[in-house]
Amino acid sequence: LKDAKVVSGEQRINREDLSDEFKNVVSLEATNNTKRNILFSSGVFTIKEGKNIEENDKNSIIVHEEFAKQNNLKLGDEVDLELLDIEKSGKIKSHKFEIIGIFSGKKQETYTGLSSDFSENMVFVDYSTSQEILNKSENNKIANKILMYSGSAESTDLALNKLKELKIDESKYFVEKDSKAFEESLESVSGIKHIIKIMTYSIMLGGMVVLSLILILWLRERIYEIGIFLSIGTSKIQIIMQFIFELIFISIPSIISSLFLGNVLLKVIVDGFINSEDSMISGGSLINNSSFMLNITTLGQSYLILISIIVLSVVFASSLILIKKPKEILSKIS
Repeated sequence: LKDAKVVSGEQRINREDLSDEFKNVVSLEATNNTKRNILFSSGVFTIKEGKNIEENDKNSIIVHEEFAKQNNLKLGDEVDLELLDIEKSGKIKSHKFEIIGIFSGKKQETYTGLSSDFSENMVFVDYSTSQEILNKSENNKIANKILMYSGSAESTDLALNKLKELKIDESKYFVEKDSKAFEESLESVSGIKHIIKIMTYSIMLGGMVVLSLILILWLRERIYEIGIFLSIGTSKIQIIMQFIFELIFISIPSIISSLFLGNVLLKVIVDGFINSEDSMISGGSLINNSSFMLNITTLGQSYLILISIIVLSVVFASSLILIKKPKEILSKIS
């Protein structure tokens, strides 16, 4: 690290064999997408200013906020790093990187006696520039880890089979399928679905009870009307159907408004979930124009459930009155 000082901290290992240049070193990781890095995707590190390193970035670096604070650095400033090329007799190469992002956070640290052990002294640079500094050609680039992402479990298995056909030198590299994050997410989603199912049934049962109680009071106010209908020969089924249609007619404005409000609330909730988890997919891929038909289908199913609740509640509430004869109903009114 040139023209800057590392952040000091409590070191658990003291080394007296270090030269001055190794007392001012940072931990460097070259990547073409810091957003996919496990330290950022897990939330250990969080971008506070600027942006993540992306595939097309050149001469770019993101640094820790404590490192930036100590050296009075801000977005757009340059950091001069000396890279050690072990393959060429330890030759030192210097290169300036522009700060495009500043992050915060604290990772689990492993102590070796170097200043690079601390989270504050970790930096991320773009991969393409790191290869240019090391004079690596397009077909001769180096990497100690390559992460591949797939859209489904089937795609992952297909990719693994193709990698095995490449006959990779297993003494230097090994291929590992990491589906832990996916399985944990799937488990979380399953748990949420179970909770939603319980809540749905509870709301349906509660809705039936509340609506039935309201209808009982509502029908008591209309008991004279019911008695007149029964006395002129109107069947009980016709009276019940009239009440059902009245309630369905009242529910139409609410179901129309819920179509639009539901979409807005769903987008807010999903976007909040994605941002909080720093997901590797965009919210737009979950909520797009094609999902509108899915929302219509879901709305239709919900409305059918509402109609079922209305029918059951009306039948239950009406039965308490309609089991009586018209003469008995009218005599009670008088």
